[in-house]
Amino acid sequence: MLVYICCSGGGTSSFFCLKIKQAAEGENILVDDIDSILKNYEELDKKYDLLLAYGPTTFIREEYMIKNNLGERLARIWIAPQMRHLKGEVMKVVEPYGIPVDSIDMLVFGRMNGEKALADIKEKTPF
Repeated sequence: MLVYICCSGGGTSSFFCLKIKQAAEGENILVDDIDSILKNYEELDKKYDLLLAYGPTTFIREEYMIKNNLGERLARIWIAPQMRHLKGEVMKVVEPYGIPVDSIDMLVFGRMNGEKALADIKEKTPF
């Protein structure tokens, strides 16, 4: 199961995902950038209960959806607060695939609360 965190691709978003990765220690969850996960998707999907990928919001485009078979692979998308203005565009791309899109809570992101972010992701994406 693949969940994607859309961010700006900057340092703050990467640090936030590092906090989620730390919160996931001891669980069968892989947190890594989208390119690394997609390179070995089939193998990783068999090995882990949850693949939590992060990368730029611009990755969610129809061409990438088709090229990477994301319509079948993506279970849910989360958008970082600084990219919320693009939520409508993301929803248009993934709507035909039935992929839900959520916004990361601003306080959770601002406080870099990886534990709460992971709990929210797990609550909305049972695996």
